Amino acid sequence: MIQVAVWERFITTLPFSGEREYNISRFEAKETNMSQAKVDRYKQEKANREQIIKKERLVRRLEYAVGILVLCLIIVWCGVSVYQKAEEKRASQVETAELDNTAISDYMASLNETEAE
Repeated sequence: MIQVAVWERFITTLPFSGEREYNISRFEAKETNMSQAKVDRYKQEKANREQIIKKERLVRRLEYAVGILVLCLIIVWCGVSVYQKAEEKRASQVETAELDNTAISDYMASLNETEAE
């Protein structure tokens, strides 16, 4: 009965409601089946609500964890690439210097000569 009233209210809101006749019993059966499917779906969701919420929380936590992991990997990758470029630059800046040790060797030779005498 409630569904018939809902359907009658729907018919009266249509612009052409006065022009045609409707078989309300046919539409009532269709509306009943759709409403029953909605009720069944609601009952099933309500029965499994805790499991659904736990699953959604798990999925959300996994998404956060994967996001944080990706962010950490990006940060580490940036740090490693900066370090490698700094090392390359430092390796290319190595300077070599020649040491002229003739003065030291002459001094050592003169010391050896004075000791030998």
